[in-house]
Amino acid sequence: MSAGVIKEFKSAIKVAGRAVEYWGSQSISSDASALFELVKNSRDADAKKVEILFENVTTPSGRITVKDDGTGMTEDEIKEKWLVAGTDFKIINPKTKAGRRVWGEMGIGRFSCERLAKKTKMISYPRDKNEKIVMDFDWEEYKKPGITFEKVEHQGFVTKKEESDQHGLELILDDLRSKWSEQKIQRIKKELGSYILPKELKGPDDFEIVIKAPEFHLKEEKVESAITKIAPIQVRAEFDGTKTKVKIYDVDEDAKGWRERTPITYKDGDEKTCGPIKFGLFFFPLDKSGESKWASYYNDRLRDMDVREGFLKKYAGIYLYRDAAWMKPYGGSNDWLGLEGRRVQRRSKVGNSQVYGIVHTNQETNPRIRPTAHREVLQDNEAFHDLKKVLIDVITELESYRDEKKAAVVKTTVQPDVMAENNISLLTKLCKSKDELTKTDIGKILQYATATGKFIQEFVQDEEEKIKDIGELRQHELSVLTVGLVASYVAHQITEPLDKNIAILNDAQKMMDSLDFSKPMSEETVNQGREWLEESQRNTQKITHFMAWVDEFSHHISKSVSSGGKTKQVKLQELWDFVVGGLKNTMDLLEIKPYYYEQPENLKIRISAIDLESVISNLMINSIDALQQRTEGSRVVRFDAAYKEEGLVIKFSDNGPGINLKNPEEVFVPFVTTHRTGDEITHGHGLGLPVVKEILRRYNGTIEVSPTSHFKPGATFLIKFPSSTVKRVV
Repeated sequence: MSAGVIKEFKSAIKVAGRAVEYWGSQSISSDASALFELVKNSRDADAKKVEILFENVTTPSGRITVKDDGTGMTEDEIKEKWLVAGTDFKIINPKTKAGRRVWGEMGIGRFSCERLAKKTKMISYPRDKNEKIVMDFDWEEYKKPGITFEKVEHQGFVTKKEESDQHGLELILDDLRSKWSEQKIQRIKKELGSYILPKELKGPDDFEIVIKAPEFHLKEEKVESAITKIAPIQVRAEFDGTKTKVKIYDVDEDAKGWRERTPITYKDGDEKTCGPIKFGLFFFPLDKSGESKWASYYNDRLRDMDVREGFLKKYAGIYLYRDAAWMKPYGGSNDWLGLEGRRVQRRSKVGNSQVYGIVHTNQETNPRIRPTAHREVLQDNEAFHDLKKVLIDVITELESYRDEKKAAVVKTTVQPDVMAENNISLLTKLCKSKDELTKTDIGKILQYATATGKFIQEFVQDEEEKIKDIGELRQHELSVLTVGLVASYVAHQITEPLDKNIAILNDAQKMMDSLDFSKPMSEETVNQGREWLEESQRNTQKITHFMAWVDEFSHHISKSVSSGGKTKQVKLQELWDFVVGGLKNTMDLLEIKPYYYEQPENLKIRISAIDLESVISNLMINSIDALQQRTEGSRVVRFDAAYKEEGLVIKFSDNGPGINLKNPEEVFVPFVTTHRTGDEITHGHGLGLPVVKEILRRYNGTIEVSPTSHFKPGATFLIKFPSSTVKRVV
C-alpha cells in the first residue's frame, strides 16, 4: 500500500435499472421497429415463419404474441445470451446454425419487449430437447428508485414439451403501452413489409411474417413487400452467368400481363465474372405539372401515404441483398449505380429517386461479391463492377421499353391541331344539318369539345416542357453546367470512399471499446489498425483530390465572371493537365491512358480559359463514357492540337466503340440519342457535346465528327477555333 493511503478498494460499474427505457422505449423509434427487432431475432434463430397475433388490443387486457418455429433456446443459452445485455455472440458468430447471415448484432433486441409492453412471458422450445423453458419479465421492476440491473431477478422454470417435435420461441406481451386499431395494424403490416424481400425474390433461407388479429377479422395475413404491389411498371430480371432475361409488367397494359424482352447476351470478351443475380425493379412515374393520373392511382392504393412524401422518400433506391440480408450501404439514398448522374445527362433516364429495386445474391453462387475486412462495404473488384453493369443493362431495357411505348403513342395518336380541325369540321356539319339540336347532338358536341380541349392541353404541356429544357440549357452559364456534369459523373467515386471511411471509423470505435489497455495490443490488432489507417488515407486522398479540383474549377469560373469573360494568354498544355488531373481517379480506375500532342511545342493562345477547360472536360467525359464499352486491350484518349493559318485545330480521339449513326450530327442534340449499347453509355449522350457546340458558336468555331479516326474502332471530333477569335501568342 502506498504511503498516505488509508485503504484500497475495487468497484464495478453498475447499470441503473431505468437504462431499460434507454435501450427500449427511448431508443426504438416506433412499434413497427420494435416488432421487427423481435422478428430479426426469430429469423436469426433460423425460423422459417414468424406469427404476430394481436388479441383484444382495444381493451386493457390486450395482448401481442410473437411466435416462431426457430431453434429455440436452452436454459443455458437463455442465461448466457438472452439475459446478457449487449452480448457480442452474433458478432463472434456472424452466421446462424443453418448458415444465414445474422441480422441482429447489437445484442439489445430483447428490450423491444419493454417498448411494446410492461410485462413479457418468454416460452422457449429448444430443438432436439424435450424441455420447455418459461420465464416472466416485469419491465416496471427496473424503474423502481435505486434499482440496478443485477438486483432484478426473473422467475423461470423448466417442464416437458407438450409435443416432442415442437421448437421455437414464443413471446407473450401483456399490459400493452400503445393503443392499437385495425388501421395501425395494417400500417405496421406495410412497414414490416419494407424489411423483407418480395416473394418473387425469396431464396431457400428466407422466412415469412404472418399477422393475425381476430378482433378485426384478420385471420391470417402474410406480410408482403407493400411497395412492390402498387408499382405501375415492374421489372423482373435474372442473370444466369451468361445472359440476362428481362420481363416487364405495365399497369396501363395489365391485360397483357408480364411480357418477356429479348434476352441480353454477352459476346466473347465481354463475359461477366459475377455469378447469377435476381433483380426486381419497381418504377414509380410521377405526374407532369397539371396532371393527376398517378397521384390518383397512388392515393387509391396507399390511402393517406403519398408516393413522393411516403414510399419513395423513404425507400427509393436499389438495395443489394446478400443471403437475404441487406448489404448496407448499398441502397436508399446511396446511388451506388450512378443513376442520377445518367439522368442529369438525359431526363428520360431512370433516376435513383424514381425506383425501388432489390438485387438478390448469395455467397455460394457469388463468392467474389464479398465485404472488405471491416465488413461495412463490398470489395471493389471486377466481379462487383460486372454486377453493376448487368444491373445497368436491365435498367436500360426498362428505359428502352418506355421509349418504345412513347414512340407508339406518338405514332398512333392524332396530333392536337389535326384533332381540333376534325372536331370543328364535325361540329359544323352537325349544326348545318339540323334546325334544332337534340340531347344526343349536344352530347356529341360536348364529347368533341372535351376531346379537343384535352389534346390541346397535352400539346401545350409538351411544348412547355420543351421550352423549359431549352431555357435551362441557355440560361445557365455553360461552364457552371460543365462542373455539374463532371461532378455528377464522378460523384459515386467520392461517395464510395466516404462511406468506406465512415465504416472504418465505426469499426475502429468498436475495436477501441473492446480493447483492454492494461494489456499489450496483439500483433493482429496492430496490423488491423495499420490496414484501416492506410485505407482511410487512400480514401481521403481521393476525396480531397476531387474536391480540390472542383474548388479550383469554380475559382476559374469566378475569375472569368469577374473579368467579364475577357480573353487572356494561356498555355494549352496547362489546360489539358488541369482537366486530366481532375478526372485522374476515374481514369485510373478504368486504366485510361491520356496522350497529348501539340504543334508547335509550348503552344500559347488568347482565349477565355474557362471556355476551353469546359470544352476539354466535356469531351473527356464523352470519351470516358465510350471507353467503358471497351472490354479488351488498352483504353486511350488522344488530344492533338495545332495552330494553323485558319486558327486553332484540335482533334480529340478515343479508341472506344465509335459512333454508329446515320446522321452523326445528332450527337450534338440535347437529351437525344439514337445509338444504344449494353448500358447505353455512348457518344452523343446528354448535354456534354451540345455544351461544347454552344461554346464554339460564341467563337464562330465548329465541331464535327471526323469521317476518319486515329483508332479503329474509335471516334474523333474535329474542333476549329478561327484565328479571328483565338489568336496564337508568339
